[in-house]
Amino acid sequence: MEMPVASAVPAASMTRSREGLLSVAAAILGVGLLAALPFFVGNYILAAAILTAVYLLPSLGLNVIFGYTGMLSFAQGAFFGIGAYTSAILATRLGLPFWVTVTLAVPVAAAVAWVVAIPALKLSKLSFVMVTLGLVLIAHAVAGNWISLTQGHSGITNLPPPYLGFGEDAIPLRSLRGYFYVALGLSVIGLIACYWIVTSPAGRALRAIRDDELLAAAYGVPVNRYKTIAFAASAGFAAIGGALEVHYITIASPSSFEMYYTNAFLVIVLAGGRGSFWAVPVATVAFVFIMQVLSINPQSQQLLMGIILVFLVFFMPGGFGPALVKAGARLRARWAAR
Repeated sequence: MEMPVASAVPAASMTRSREGLLSVAAAILGVGLLAALPFFVGNYILAAAILTAVYLLPSLGLNVIFGYTGMLSFAQGAFFGIGAYTSAILATRLGLPFWVTVTLAVPVAAAVAWVVAIPALKLSKLSFVMVTLGLVLIAHAVAGNWISLTQGHSGITNLPPPYLGFGEDAIPLRSLRGYFYVALGLSVIGLIACYWIVTSPAGRALRAIRDDELLAAAYGVPVNRYKTIAFAASAGFAAIGGALEVHYITIASPSSFEMYYTNAFLVIVLAGGRGSFWAVPVATVAFVFIMQVLSINPQSQQLLMGIILVFLVFFMPGGFGPALVKAGARLRARWAAR
């Protein structure tokens, strides 16, 4: 006997509500476990966790523009460096605290992205990709040659650490444990912001643009406006990652614009599965773990990332995320059948 439609709809709604509550509970439990991490692990793991946050935030932004909007961009490395230098300059020249400089780095990077997007989006997709690649090269050249602003290749040194509190009673977070909590907090904020974007009506519009741009435009979606917003949002995420890194290593240098970062963010998104939300954090952890365990020099890391990219493009273009989701669905189906 078939279930009446009137009773099937509430059942489906209850199932979605239950799944949503389980997801929230799992997220809260995960954050709680991470918050307890410094009490059970050594400095090596804490340093790796901070590095994971540095790579996670720009990768989330790349997933918004590439995974959900369908626009390949190499500009994440440029926005990463812009965020790094913005925070460093504001901290050293104006004496602003970390929480202010990292916040201001977001609109600065987003404004650059917005200005670039206006003419670049009038070009073909391939030309847009070339523009984003050129932006990285231009930003690297500016950072190395605008001595009065960036100190050139010497870099901006002695960046202050974040402070907990305000005024004379503020506590500097110089230890790895203290900075881990800064990185964790920014990561949680970034994940919440990214989840809100991709699940909002704007996120649905972005996916419509990715799937069929002409059809989306025919249904009244302002395609260029949403592309520009997505590009600016991706820049904001990258800027936070850049600011987080330079205050951790206490120096901002032109190396922040190196192609290594652009390639790393691209590998993470492709490996996790573009357009897959939770796969990106998992892929970020895996990426940092592999690089830390191998402990190879930057040149060899570039070679390894190149090999991974070729493998993903030819053998697993959808990434590992969708494959894991399908495997989990099959396991749940088998469990339910018992």
